[in-house]
Amino acid sequence: MRLSNNRTRVSTSFPMPSFLSPMVFAGLLVTISACSTVPDNAPKEYHLAQAAIERADDAKADKRFPITVERAKDDFKEALSLYDQSLDKDTPEPTRQAIGQAGTERATMAQNLAEKAIDLHAQVGAWDQKIELKDEAEKSAAELSALQSRVASLDEQVRNTDSQNAQFQANIKTPVAFFATSQAGVTAKFQDSLDSLAMTLKSNPQLKVTLVGYADRTGSMNVNNRLSEQRAESVAQELRGKGVMADQILIDSHGATMATATAGNQAGLQLDRRVDAILTNRSGVETMTTGR
Repeated sequence: MRLSNNRTRVSTSFPMPSFLSPMVFAGLLVTISACSTVPDNAPKEYHLAQAAIERADDAKADKRFPITVERAKDDFKEALSLYDQSLDKDTPEPTRQAIGQAGTERATMAQNLAEKAIDLHAQVGAWDQKIELKDEAEKSAAELSALQSRVASLDEQVRNTDSQNAQFQANIKTPVAFFATSQAGVTAKFQDSLDSLAMTLKSNPQLKVTLVGYADRTGSMNVNNRLSEQRAESVAQELRGKGVMADQILIDSHGATMATATAGNQAGLQLDRRVDAILTNRSGVETMTTGR
């Protein structure tokens, strides 16, 4: 991969998440193959990651560490996707900030992997030259042993990336749909978000999603409890209709117990009428809480 004029070509078969916005819920683990541009005004972490990947390509580090370099490119591509989503004006500001922070962290992961691949690639190359000299054979063997330990450590880090990504997902709780007053039906403008979430779950059967419904304070407690549950169930029904396995979906609801907006604050009331999605590992410990 050679980057020039702020363009990068990234090809990956590793599904990656990009579902973090209520309007642009592109799958955290969606297979991506495309050309992306790093805007000049993007945070410095994106430019550092791009430069590190360029150096890895120039050094041909992928000849010895193809998995590590590919994973760096995957993480970089995902960082760019998250950055684009953080600019979505239709997304609530707190969610945009969380998406931006997630993108910055992913860019740093890409930079670190690329730089480690470059460093170890250079050391292995230097050892290859030294071993040809008989009088340095003993010293080179010791260096190789130490180097092999570092290579093994890097390999272990790469193998653990999947679990790190799963933890990254599990820590994210984000809206997937908002609702009109007293309504529980999912409108058409949220179908793209649910399509991407469904693709993520179908591509990664080890994941579960907890759908948490909420209501604002304008109704009675009984009405709000029932309405928040109906909203979560409506989203679940949409996901099942898109091919998600029923045992991957959990339902929770809180009525208006988590509502923050007061009467007359229409924007705040809209944010209170929503369904959040939380991804977890099927093998992990999952707990359910309810406001009912």
